Amino acid sequence: MTRYRKSWTEVIEEVILNEALKPKDQKVIDAFYDRKELEGKLLSTDGDKLEKLGMGRDTVAVWKGHKIEITSSSAVKSDDVILRYMKKSIPKLNFDPKSYKKYFGEEVEEKVDMDKAGYGGSRHKKIEKDKYNKKRKGQGIEDDLDEGTAYPPTIENLRMIVKDKQHQKFMFPKGQALVDLFTASAMVQVYDALKPATKKKFEDMIKSKEGFMKSQAFAMK
Repeated sequence: MTRYRKSWTEVIEEVILNEALKPKDQKVIDAFYDRKELEGKLLSTDGDKLEKLGMGRDTVAVWKGHKIEITSSSAVKSDDVILRYMKKSIPKLNFDPKSYKKYFGEEVEEKVDMDKAGYGGSRHKKIEKDKYNKKRKGQGIEDDLDEGTAYPPTIENLRMIVKDKQHQKFMFPKGQALVDLFTASAMVQVYDALKPATKKKFEDMIKSKEGFMKSQAFAMK
């Protein structure tokens, strides 16, 4: 009998959501999606809008017609965790396309009613992701370059990329890769949300090019 084992991405994803966003607040987001009222420790919803509790009551998202528009104006880490949970738990087609692209860096595949256009029937209109994601081809890092200084794949060097706002080349046991600011920032945010024991696993994971790519793939979700 085979034993099911979760992938690294699944493990990290569960850890982040459970540690950074409490179950009570996850239920508030679920209630917002169902257009019901509920209040948690960090969030509250009246069914029409999702708000962060505290000074200012920042509105994270609102229902506009049949679409959810993301309206978060603060750039704190808690907002990032909230949006990650929304992206994971709410069907993509329920989001307003413009705000979805703004916050998640990709476009929504919209369903187009061709009857109104005079063609009859219906089809799905495929919308390409932005040029940035297309260039990266879902990998988040570019293949190795031979020129320039290469750095070890460590959290400290990821933070260096974020601080200097410049891409850097990482050297792995097998190959090297160019890591950009967007990738480094996302991976640092994931790392900072983990408990110490899980952080060590993350540090070990990114030492290989394969592990690095798996970790960044999750961070970019």
